[in-house]
Amino acid sequence: HARILESELNKIDGLEVISPQGAMYIMVRLALDKFDGIADDADFCHQLKWEENVELLPGECFSYPGTVRLVITPPKDILKAATERIAAFCARHRK
Repeated sequence: HARILESELNKIDGLEVISPQGAMYIMVRLALDKFDGIADDADFCHQLKWEENVELLPGECFSYPGTVRLVITPPKDILKAATERIAAFCARHRK
């Protein structure tokens, strides 16, 4: 599941997956300068939840600001739908 997320999310301009090392989650670095109207990782998560109903955790919760955390345990079809929603969200907010 991690490889699916990594592959799909790395296709989205403004996101960079930090390669997972066997955890049940992945971290994604945000290039916030590429997005309009998003102040930080918490704002990214809040707006994504509001607009696309996708729940991520802001990296600041883990002392890793400028990133978001995704769990990799949902079924593959759910992960695919989530990456499509994240891509749509990023496209709408891209500068």
